[in-house]
Amino acid sequence: MPDLPHVQRLYDFVDSMSMGHNWKAYIDAFLCGCRMKNLSPNTINGYAERLGYLARFLDNKDIDIEDVVRVHLQDYVMSLINNPNVSDSTINGRITVYKIFFNCLEDEELRTKPNPARKLRKIKAQKVIKETLTPEQISAAAATANKRTFIGYRNYCMLMLFVDTMIRRNELLTLTIENVDLKHGLIKVLGKGNRERFVAVGAETQKIMHFFFQRWQKGLPGDRVFCTQQGRPLDKDNLRFPRISGHMKKPWHIGFRRRSDGERWNSTTIRSGV
Repeated sequence: MPDLPHVQRLYDFVDSMSMGHNWKAYIDAFLCGCRMKNLSPNTINGYAERLGYLARFLDNKDIDIEDVVRVHLQDYVMSLINNPNVSDSTINGRITVYKIFFNCLEDEELRTKPNPARKLRKIKAQKVIKETLTPEQISAAAATANKRTFIGYRNYCMLMLFVDTMIRRNELLTLTIENVDLKHGLIKVLGKGNRERFVAVGAETQKIMHFFFQRWQKGLPGDRVFCTQQGRPLDKDNLRFPRISGHMKKPWHIGFRRRSDGERWNSTTIRSGV
């Protein structure tokens, strides 16, 4: 599968393994099932990364994939629990993938032995309140944008839309011109699971987007709202320091997290003149 580095690394590793010669056939079946479910490339790539960790663990223990039982998976989970650099959410994410993987093999009747992940339980994860940006921090970030350049104003517009709507990063990057309705203050985004939804856009952000379309975006090739000056689509790296810092008065790098009270918080931020 092109452009999925973890998938390629997984195949390369299982080809070199001393144990588990059925890994490749199982991975083929699993990835085929993922594609039939229309999972996103990022999701499939993430699944492959997590399977690669398990494959390396089993290979180091000289455990054939055909001989895997629940205690082997539990041993692997315990090794993660004992690693202070691995979070509870990371462990549970891997458990989820392994359950999906072995459930797939069971459903397709590819593996005749009992499903080792059937009764594998997630660990009790600590619930941590994630840090979010304050309105003052967002104002400071917005103030660094050089609005006299295409890239500076584009990044400013992206920041304002991001904050106002709390859409996901990929939804922002893949937003198309035809799915922006500034007259009614709506955008249509394609989210996880290829599900479309409408998202309201605040009045101030509508003005910012309108100016961006009229001053900078008009006439560019392609259908993406946010693109390069040549009209090529952006990728997630375009949201990271230092690629955008050359077009800012000051370098900045900001990540956003969704909040349950995001709508109220965002509207207050925009009204305050961010």
